Amino acid sequence: MLSSGLNGLLSDRSSLADPLVADLGLPAAAQDQQKGPLANPALHTVFSADSAIGRRAARTPLQRPEKSAGFDPLKAAKLAQLQSISYCAALDDVANWNCTRCAQLPDFEPYLVHFDASWDLLGYIGYWPSMGAKVIVFRGTDSSSWYNWAENMRAWRTDATYPVDGAPPALRLHSGFLILWNTSSMASTFHAAFGELLKLHPRGPTYVLGHSMGGALAHLAALDLQIMYGLQDVKVYTFGSPRVGNSVFSEFFSQKVSESWRFTHGRDIVPSVPPQLLGFRHVSREVWLVDVDDGPAGVQQRIVVCDDTGEDPSCHNAACRLGLCTSVADHLVYMGAHMYRGGEC
Repeated sequence: MLSSGLNGLLSDRSSLADPLVADLGLPAAAQDQQKGPLANPALHTVFSADSAIGRRAARTPLQRPEKSAGFDPLKAAKLAQLQSISYCAALDDVANWNCTRCAQLPDFEPYLVHFDASWDLLGYIGYWPSMGAKVIVFRGTDSSSWYNWAENMRAWRTDATYPVDGAPPALRLHSGFLILWNTSSMASTFHAAFGELLKLHPRGPTYVLGHSMGGALAHLAALDLQIMYGLQDVKVYTFGSPRVGNSVFSEFFSQKVSESWRFTHGRDIVPSVPPQLLGFRHVSREVWLVDVDDGPAGVQQRIVVCDDTGEDPSCHNAACRLGLCTSVADHLVYMGAHMYRGGEC
């Protein structure tokens, strides 16, 4: 059960003087992430023997200029499990909620699982009774192309406006993400499904989740749904998301959603693209997961809640040379949950 797994995940967390930094003891499966598919020994991660920069970053205490209330690592770990389920290949098992990963959250009620084969996009939506929440989850791109996809994003530019009333004239998005959301069947399908689910469960928050490219879709979906339905409580959790738009987009997003946590991990390649040099800016607030090798104790994970700028210079941006990270391995696991297709699904 997830509860026991989370107890293990949080077993080494003590009462902290600084609530913005927490230590998590990852389960063995998460510690073995560097052995997963796509693990490349040539990629420098915090697990690399020669990763001096990563190890210094992991062991150096990070001072925060302000406190951040409301971050709940236990809830974040549960949401990461919901995100992980989006990578299960047997869609019928997800739709019937009888996949192996589904057993970690037995009370979740799936409403719709949708796969757009033309664009290789997948997401699902459902109701979570124990949280009294509607939840939408977007999967990332095919894992076999993560590295090449991220490399291609280094040249992308903010070149599209957001086509909704009330959007600031200076708001810019990358047109590729907007096309994926609006031109595929994702926007129309999830707009309709959410409207139906909202009639069944009119109260309670809405959570929108996404990993990798799915994180970009989550940001756009959350905005669309907030504006379309006038939602008052939209919470966005993304894992390894790329930058989506410019600083005006980031500010507009912050005004519309009630809660936003953008997780990065070690030297994950995807959050470093597209680069800031081309006009992009991350949404806030970042939560950086830093792996620390404590010798006999194994790999421990430190959670760092970053500042509210979206581009904290002492978090993920500081982990890689010139802010350009290269680790695919760090992209595969978030909060102890596997973000790739695995046999255990």
